[in-house]
Amino acid sequence: MASASGGNSGGEMEWEMARSSRMKRNIRKRQERARSWSEESESREDISKKTKINTSPRKQTQEVQTNKEVEWKVMIEFKQEGGQFHPIKLTKAIEKEIGRIKLAGLMNNKKILIHAENRQQQEKIVKMTTLVGETIKAYIPGTLAKLKGVISGVPLDITIDEIKGGKITEATRIKNKRDGTLKDTMSVILQFENVMPESIQIGYVNFKVRTYIPNPLRCFICQRMGHVAKECKGKIRCARCSGPHEYGKCEKDSKVKCCNCGGEHSAAYGGCIVQKEAREAQRVKITEKISYAEAIKKVRYEDTKYMRTGEIKQRTAGTNPNGTQSRQKQP
Repeated sequence: MASASGGNSGGEMEWEMARSSRMKRNIRKRQERARSWSEESESREDISKKTKINTSPRKQTQEVQTNKEVEWKVMIEFKQEGGQFHPIKLTKAIEKEIGRIKLAGLMNNKKILIHAENRQQQEKIVKMTTLVGETIKAYIPGTLAKLKGVISGVPLDITIDEIKGGKITEATRIKNKRDGTLKDTMSVILQFENVMPESIQIGYVNFKVRTYIPNPLRCFICQRMGHVAKECKGKIRCARCSGPHEYGKCEKDSKVKCCNCGGEHSAAYGGCIVQKEAREAQRVKITEKISYAEAIKKVRYEDTKYMRTGEIKQRTAGTNPNGTQSRQKQP
């Protein structure tokens, strides 16, 4: 009996020791988890404090980059159309005006994309008005669109000169076609010098400024979105029947067909899925300060991801957790 009771007490002691060791391990895990949570919260607070300091949208996007090298880009647009660039003369002119740069890329729309060495050189390029004897407009890619806003409810008797002034460099009334003629509306597009404000004051009246997102470009030659006819390298297509001819020269028995999506409508139809995609890309381009090419890729990726999610949901509908198809009971 004694030996039996001694065996039981020994087993109880071993069980108590094992339980206490498990409790110690659990306590250590909870302490480590608490430390990691506190460290993570501190790091998040530090990041939020740093991001709140930034005031200039342009400098913020270019200076606060940790994962990749900062790029000081400037787009130079020549006012005069036609002609070709001489690479050697262009290089010498750039180095004479601003010094040695990283890289210069010749675009297909009479524009030059310059990669400056630093922000000081970038700002110097933006101030330039001529290059190789031609008048130019230099700007940071993506910033011009951000500096355009629109206000509504502006009486028609207020002139553009009365609206312009201060940080407003340009003002244009939006026109709508009524009864075959273009007429002024009460909405005005504004171009600002540096930063787009939340509101402006005309007299004693305050007007809220919204980001202006223009309609996407559509080429009248190939009918594709994102560029204009003077930049087009594609083949001519009819906006009505998608045939290889000019608009209005369709055959008598030709049907209306969109050359972008294949639908039974013209390429100019606003409800076309390609037009909707282009409008969304235009919004992404303006709000996120990226090129149209980057914006359309992003929109298409999001659409593909959404479609894939929908397909997965359809495939997994009526499926058990182990992946086997569930069977419905027969009535």
